[in-house]
Amino acid sequence: MPRIEDRLLKSVIYLYKSKEEAEGGAPGGSGFLVGEPCAIPEAVFLFAVTNAHVARPCPVIRTAGPVNKRVVVRKESDWYRHPEQDDVVVTPIGFAPKDARDFYLDYVPRNWFVTPENFIHASHDVNDPQTGGLPLTRLLEQPEYEWDYQPLGWPFGPGEEVVMLGRFLGYDGTEENKPAARFGHLAMAPTVPIDHPWGFSQESFLVECRSVSGYSGSPVFIYRVQTTLTAGLVAIGADRGKASLPRFLGIDWGNLDRVGHNDYAIDWAEADADASYPRRSGMLVAVPAWRLAELLDSEDVQNVKRKEEAEAKKGE
Repeated sequence: MPRIEDRLLKSVIYLYKSKEEAEGGAPGGSGFLVGEPCAIPEAVFLFAVTNAHVARPCPVIRTAGPVNKRVVVRKESDWYRHPEQDDVVVTPIGFAPKDARDFYLDYVPRNWFVTPENFIHASHDVNDPQTGGLPLTRLLEQPEYEWDYQPLGWPFGPGEEVVMLGRFLGYDGTEENKPAARFGHLAMAPTVPIDHPWGFSQESFLVECRSVSGYSGSPVFIYRVQTTLTAGLVAIGADRGKASLPRFLGIDWGNLDRVGHNDYAIDWAEADADASYPRRSGMLVAVPAWRLAELLDSEDVQNVKRKEEAEAKKGE
């Protein structure tokens, strides 16, 4: 298993009920920063992302930034929800350098998002020459596949390795964010509808992953282990070519617990919490990345970004 690059850990944010709780490190939820392309040269516009059920009680953000700048005060009304009311929300943060790696902060690039096509199409021609008979040095070379869909050409599917980054409550860091990684595998593709405690059906990936409450809002990445002759395993998120990059699969919004014969419920639903606690299914559910993409592309959210771009250009 390769290590995880700091750039991914720095993209994780924590959510709190108030500024005071954020500064004191009280329990809360998870989230992350996304870098959206913008009209300002060499910059991206950052949005904070989490679940609607997290932002409702815990709208205040704590980033991995310096002590005097890491807390971003927001109200529930400052968060924009998916037009079809999926359990995903965003709020604007501001501009950041596109390529520079900040000492404290980083973000998930928009072009890492998976799409439905990533699960049905390959990114290279089926007539590509096979490796049979090639010298060992050629076999060990990095394939030059296009990045139109995913690394190494074939579509994503069940069995793919995933990693999730978020809060392991109790050991998540009180004075600074210390996200913990949880690992697993994509259990089913495509997505399935899951009953949400708020009374709607949430399109979701099923992921077999060791997880507990506190990770709601965390980013889930799908990746394929890469190696090089000189460095061995390539770190997840390393700038070692497009094939070494993870893809953003979705947003954790809960864990499935068994509450009856072939009947499951989300672990944070109060009505089912006592009955379901001893019967973990081991399944995590994640809002697909393309539902977040739809929210980021919505008119309300794009208008916020356009307004900030216009203000930035005035100051040039």
